[in-house]
Amino acid sequence: MSLERLKAIVTQSDATASLLGQGLVNLDVGHDFDQQMLQIFREAMLVWICFEQIGIQRFTTDEKRSISMMRLNIDHRLLSYPFDYVQSQRPVQEACRLAFILFSNAHYNVIQPTSEIARCLVQDLQAALKATDLLSLWGNASLTLIWTLFLGAHLSFGQQERPWFVAMLSRAARKCDLNRWEDVRRCLVLYYYSPRVFEASFHAIWSEVEILTTLLNPVV
Repeated sequence: MSLERLKAIVTQSDATASLLGQGLVNLDVGHDFDQQMLQIFREAMLVWICFEQIGIQRFTTDEKRSISMMRLNIDHRLLSYPFDYVQSQRPVQEACRLAFILFSNAHYNVIQPTSEIARCLVQDLQAALKATDLLSLWGNASLTLIWTLFLGAHLSFGQQERPWFVAMLSRAARKCDLNRWEDVRRCLVLYYYSPRVFEASFHAIWSEVEILTTLLNPVV
């Protein structure tokens, strides 16, 4: 499928859908990525917006197959990235790479939090996040951190890592002055987030964040 066709699909998408992925290539977080990773995320924006339009816009069978193959190619490149670019040592980039892989797997596979793949993804993401400067809550890229934490909380439902992700979300949300789900949702749509797949889970996570925040900061 040509680049022109992909861009035409994006142009015909609604305003919210066309925002998907922009948060990972903006200037606030882009400086934490090397050029190869930025290129992958730029391509992923086009591919995933188009993938989300299947069933909404009209596609030929070949176009659907082509978009799906492009999506799998993005996954493959991100999975192999540490081996293809051994010298790349960027903690925030690694956390975002793993968060995207988690998003992609949770989006089109039914993955139980107790499964081996879920356990590995969650533990790797948590380790990558702990390797970043969490005390800064990532400065201007704090919304990106919030996105990664939601994905970690999503796939760690009922597992020992879940409270850690929720606690970090509470801290990051306070830094960003996010107090309502509607505000959080407006931030999430800038990243890799599909309401039809994740909204119920992420909303429940936010309810846990609200409870924890209230307990830690009681109204006198």
